[in-house]
Amino acid sequence: MNPLCWIILCFATATQAQPTRMVEVNGGSFIPLFGSSPPQRVEVKSFRMDVMPVTQTQYLDFVRRSPDWRKSKVKRLFADTSYMGNWSDDLTPPAELRGSAVTMVSWHAASAYCSAQGKRLPTVDEWEYVAMADATRKDARTDPAFSQSILRSYETPRTFVNAVGKGVPNVWGV
Repeated sequence: MNPLCWIILCFATATQAQPTRMVEVNGGSFIPLFGSSPPQRVEVKSFRMDVMPVTQTQYLDFVRRSPDWRKSKVKRLFADTSYMGNWSDDLTPPAELRGSAVTMVSWHAASAYCSAQGKRLPTVDEWEYVAMADATRKDARTDPAFSQSILRSYETPRTFVNAVGKGVPNVWGV
């Protein structure tokens, strides 16, 4: 998986202590974009998810407390050579990106970050369930305007530099 694809949002059960703001996502079912043939509905149980992606600054705090995840120390089994590639060293993310979502981390690093918070990464089904929502509907996938907005976001260069919290939350509040 391309390390630029990992933007960290953590998942937790309702009983876990939450240092960051989370919202309840009510369970339900949906047909995933990719899956079996013929398509089959997937059940998702209720869960809590971080409202905002993890920022560069939050990830910096994590690597300060967890030296094994520093750029120069991480085992190549858990991250490739592009890991934290935009950081100048172990403890220096780009100054202009400190409020932006952390990118260029591996699945293993994202999972370790969430675990350190007493949480875990969402499953693919949980992530898709939340991501198919717009500001007013839990499933906006049949709306051409929703699809177009997603395509426009892919066409916009360097969207990873945007500060976390500047977007419009979806119906779940994420």
